[in-house]
Amino acid sequence: MEDKREIFNYLRPMFDGDEIADLHNPDTTVWALEEHSHLTDEKTHLGPRQSLPKRVLLGRQVAGGRSLDKKLKSGEKAYFQKYELSQRAVLGPTTLDNELAFIMANCARVQSGTTALEPFCGTGGIMVAMSHFGARITAGEIDIRVVKGWAVAYTKNKDAALEASRGREKVAAPKSASAPEPNGKASGSAGGRGGAPNGTASGGAGDGKAAPIGTLLRGNGSMQLGYLSAIGLELHGAACDPTPSASVAATPSQPSSAPAPTERLERDGSVVAGRDIFTNFVQYKLQLPEIVVCDNSTRPWRRLDVGWCDCVVTDPPYGVRAASKKQGRDPGKAAEIREMSGAYIGPKVNYGEDELASDLMSLASETLRDGGRLVFLQPVDLADFLGIDRAASERGGDGKGTLRDSVHPDGGRKKDRRLCISETTRDPLILDEARYPDFVPAHEDMELVGASMQILSGGLGRLLVTMRRRPR
Repeated sequence: MEDKREIFNYLRPMFDGDEIADLHNPDTTVWALEEHSHLTDEKTHLGPRQSLPKRVLLGRQVAGGRSLDKKLKSGEKAYFQKYELSQRAVLGPTTLDNELAFIMANCARVQSGTTALEPFCGTGGIMVAMSHFGARITAGEIDIRVVKGWAVAYTKNKDAALEASRGREKVAAPKSASAPEPNGKASGSAGGRGGAPNGTASGGAGDGKAAPIGTLLRGNGSMQLGYLSAIGLELHGAACDPTPSASVAATPSQPSSAPAPTERLERDGSVVAGRDIFTNFVQYKLQLPEIVVCDNSTRPWRRLDVGWCDCVVTDPPYGVRAASKKQGRDPGKAAEIREMSGAYIGPKVNYGEDELASDLMSLASETLRDGGRLVFLQPVDLADFLGIDRAASERGGDGKGTLRDSVHPDGGRKKDRRLCISETTRDPLILDEARYPDFVPAHEDMELVGASMQILSGGLGRLLVTMRRRPR
């Protein structure tokens, strides 16, 4: 701040002295830009800068883009600000920063018609940005609780969540409702690309009423035969007949006094909107993604000789804020025999950092078309990056340990001033892009386009990495 005051005083003779300063809506904006050299070992985050600028540029702003100021009351704001996390209907504990998600979408060159893959979609922060540009999105997520909005997600903007929830129930009913056809198909519409996730299916009683597809799902998450018929799957056999005589026939809509299928009751009786992964897309009227509940270590995606997607954009879990898991059973624990049900969730084990990175590279190599882009965030331990040697107790024991061990060691962390680095640091070691490839996973089919560092708290940083698929 003292540096800024010194610049203000230096520029004071340029003005008459009776001007009124308006920081929010100024008529004239004057910029003073200082250019400094980084060819020194000076660590500017450890104290005030001592060197003088190489030159100072002074000028009046004659034009400007859309403002990034979130508090601006008038004027045109940046296009991505309407998706700010504070305005989203549903969030998760690790939803990616909105602006960073749009930066990643731009690095991947996402545009209308782009086929995009997000293998660790979480609550969909990156997918919202890609959907804004018109991408056709396929995504994977191992945790069904995140997809369904069970316990993990939470309502951030209650009004928006309720509006989105009610909008999903306003899907138009068929013009004429009739009994299911002999082949087991039921007339009606189901949510698909560009539509609402919860469509409607005609009532099985032939009464002309439409039953929301959400009512055809069992409470434990398993599917009724009426639901399978409503989305167009052919059912065969007497036990699969979704007619009124079958016990699993589609039921009419619930009375208006009951909450809609995408809403639920809290203990105090208040109605809370659904928190599934599609809610934010409905809120902003974006094209819906295709979500597959799957494990990235055993990928379900089809392999084509020429690839099938234009970009892979993701923020993989690296075990600090979000656990990194894959399906499997801990060999040290006794096998537990449980009855399979619609709500069964298989056991999971830790997904190692190196294994996850290797699987991500292989996924990009298999799925990307030639020239397609992989954009992801790679965590970095700043102690390793800067060559700072930590005690073994702060590395989770002997050896390097894991990234989580470094951030949350069992013996506790001691504050190291060498790792107290500002987000706007100009440390030449951190800004040296020639050192970034040493901390980025490599693959023979992928070439590095670029990377940039973001400083985080706790002695961590992360690289925004952009890679390109080499021609086959």
